[in-house]
Amino acid sequence: MRETQHKLRVARGEEPAELVFTNANVVNVLSGEIHLTNVAVDDERVIGFGDYEAREIVDLKGAYLAPSFIEGHFHVESTMVTLPELVRAVVPHGTGAMVIDPHEYANVLGMDGIRYVLESSKNLPIDFFVMLPSCVPATEFETAGARFTADDLALLIADDRIAGIAELMNYPGVFLGLESELAKIDAGKGKVIDGHAPGLRGRNLNAYALAGVRSDHESIDIEGRTTANLDTNVVKVEAKGLPFDDLDAIGIHEGEWQLEVYARLGLHRLDLTEADHDCLLARVNNEDRRIERDQDDGEKA
Repeated sequence: MRETQHKLRVARGEEPAELVFTNANVVNVLSGEIHLTNVAVDDERVIGFGDYEAREIVDLKGAYLAPSFIEGHFHVESTMVTLPELVRAVVPHGTGAMVIDPHEYANVLGMDGIRYVLESSKNLPIDFFVMLPSCVPATEFETAGARFTADDLALLIADDRIAGIAELMNYPGVFLGLESELAKIDAGKGKVIDGHAPGLRGRNLNAYALAGVRSDHESIDIEGRTTANLDTNVVKVEAKGLPFDDLDAIGIHEGEWQLEVYARLGLHRLDLTEADHDCLLARVNNEDRRIERDQDDGEKA
């Protein structure tokens, strides 16, 4: 990456950008608005919006320009394919980043499984944010190939490719203050601490969040999500527990624009290119607009 001073000069308009997309309808996923503007890019970074000189200009002629999809929580091993093959399947449908929890790799291979994931995710056209599995084995009743303690997590947490500690599935252990679970959270301090707390409410949820957990992808119902998790500032990551066609059940309240994260946990390889990865639910002006990409002829319904 080039030095910051160069990009600042480009942003100020003192030097030309590498690339400018003109006449782009930029989708603002934070406000729910669409802006017609130009977008300057340099060194693979968005430099700014507006009028910029550039060495290369691409006229989008009103086409939509939007951030890529981000998988908020995913288990690659559920697809039964390698990371390069997964990337080949999902990039054409707009996915540009994935937060992955290589839990089963660790269950079978221990630290070698995590190192394999880190190595095989290099130099691919998706940004992978790897979380360290926190519950290996998942329960005391499993016969696993490894057992992770906080000391094991501490060995890899400093790696730049590690985004944090993956879902703390022993949520009773967290809110009850078991030293083994609190030590795992402490090992990940400064990075993301992911949660896993199906149906947790009230004071126990308060204690779970106080321990340092900042997300939860185990949504059970709307009431639990809106009155419990959001009020305790735990980011809600919606898992694909409901049929994907039933997104209304997840609930965007009338009159609101809500930014939420949806996660499918894992997909079988036969489902990778099916509707699950081809359907974007866009809510604009409080109207549901489903855009389905027809895989064969490009028609839009």
